[in-house]
Amino acid sequence: MVNRSILNIAFVGAIVIFIIVSYLSYTSVQLLLETEVQVKKTYSRILSLNKILTSTVNAETGQRGYIITGNNAYLEPYFTSKSEIDRLIEEVKSAEKNNPKHAESLNKGLYFLNEKFDELDFTVKLKEQKLNDSVFARLNTGVGKALMDSTRKYFKYVFDIENEALRIHEKENLENTKKNTIVYTAGVAASFGFLIFVFVSLVKENTVRKRLETEANQSKLFFSTSLISIGDAVITTNAKGIITFMNKVAEDITKWKADEAAGRAHEDVFNIYYEGTRNKVKSPIRDALETKNIVGLNNHTILVDKNNNEIHIDDSAAPILNENNEVTGAVLIFRDITQKRHVEQNLESAYNDVQELNKINGEKVKQLEDLNHDLESFTYSVSHDLRAPLRSIDGFSKILQEDYGKDFDDEGKRLLKVIRDNSKKMGNLIDDLLNFSKLGRKSLNYKVTDFNQMVNEIIENTKYHVNDFSKYEIKVGPLLPAYVDEVLMLEVWRNLISNAVKFSSKKEAPQIEIGCYVRDDKVTYFVKDNGAGFNMQYADKLFNVFQRLHNDAEYSGTGVGLALCSKIVSKHGGTITAESKPDEETIFSFTLLK
Repeated sequence: MVNRSILNIAFVGAIVIFIIVSYLSYTSVQLLLETEVQVKKTYSRILSLNKILTSTVNAETGQRGYIITGNNAYLEPYFTSKSEIDRLIEEVKSAEKNNPKHAESLNKGLYFLNEKFDELDFTVKLKEQKLNDSVFARLNTGVGKALMDSTRKYFKYVFDIENEALRIHEKENLENTKKNTIVYTAGVAASFGFLIFVFVSLVKENTVRKRLETEANQSKLFFSTSLISIGDAVITTNAKGIITFMNKVAEDITKWKADEAAGRAHEDVFNIYYEGTRNKVKSPIRDALETKNIVGLNNHTILVDKNNNEIHIDDSAAPILNENNEVTGAVLIFRDITQKRHVEQNLESAYNDVQELNKINGEKVKQLEDLNHDLESFTYSVSHDLRAPLRSIDGFSKILQEDYGKDFDDEGKRLLKVIRDNSKKMGNLIDDLLNFSKLGRKSLNYKVTDFNQMVNEIIENTKYHVNDFSKYEIKVGPLLPAYVDEVLMLEVWRNLISNAVKFSSKKEAPQIEIGCYVRDDKVTYFVKDNGAGFNMQYADKLFNVFQRLHNDAEYSGTGVGLALCSKIVSKHGGTITAESKPDEETIFSFTLLK
């Protein structure tokens, strides 16, 4: 029979051994837990940094695609990657806020990332402004490649450090495991402690799994709700191109119900052709699944719905990738642009009609220009041919007047004077006609012209050709300068001022006012007098060649001056008008661009 004391000692010894083994097990487990935490943190850092690097590469790929094609669809992965990187950086910062060494290393990496995205943003903005030469010049500098190489070099450096940390942790784990093995053999307490640790871990894991399942279901519900409510048609497929989802808009366009389309190859539902040739178009979903890139349709694509109706569409497809960059499916977004396409076709038809009309009008304009040239040449030739006999008439009349004038009676002298006066009048008419014909061929010599100086010089010169000029009251207001042909505008002012002087000459107190005003970005210059005036029902004849509203006995003239003014103002892109109240007031105005 065993001594009770020995049993008690043995029991106490067993308890002591159990306590010691439990303590050693507990210590070893704590070391393993601390090492495991460090390993998890290291793996988390590696995973986050790897995601950041992958997103940076995706952003650069989207930027390159946009620069090469100009397709805004390539900017989607670019902006998505930027947003993903911002989120990952915040996660890493939050995890490393208590680790100054890692935080400092992260800040160095952020410098390279910021520099790289500044370069990407700069080239994207240049492309948006259509400065293609500047974009490619920027790319040829190698700045983007250098920044990307620096970024990769930084991440390689960090990965090397983290891998070394993993190696050390794994070595520590191995040593701790050996110690645990020794401790576990010491007694049941070690196994019991291990089971407790496993049980606690499983409980925690189960809790985390339930929470993640709940979040996943919420995300899936949010995603489905978004696709259902979106204004465009949406079809999603699995990695084999089998339809997994269709929203209501897609049902309305394709005339397929979501439940009958589910499980079918998407080509059965999304059946598309080229508009002009009716050749089959390769599915953008299939293209996206094969290339892992965003794919858009060419212009003028037709969808044939379930009822064989043709609908003009445009669309784009994008692959769905998991964290390992593996294709898990694709999403297709498209819209009905039939009405827009009909408008485009009508505009194309109208454009062709306009082009044809422009061609016809161009031929008619050419004919008119040829006729006008022939008319000007004819006028010029006739005017020159008329000068020779007029010179003879005037010359011989002058000889008769000087050498034989004493032999003529009063009537003969009067008739001789009539001959000379009419030959001079005819000469003036020919000169005016020549000036008018030359104006059509004259090119304008623009310069800034001081109208105040020009008008004052004309008035000063008029004094020497008009009797009783002192009775005229002439007011000249401030005149804005103009960018015109100075020589031609001198003719306009001279004709308008001489007309005002001539037609107000029979007034006891002739008054002339000259000025200008600005309205609607145009400057209007005017000459107003209180002379004879004219009946406004004949105003449309004033600016035609040889059209006069007064006979020569009342007021002399050739009938070309106002026509010349009208043509000069028209060549400057302006207009000229006249208003009158007979025997009260007459205003001639011409308007030029400001």
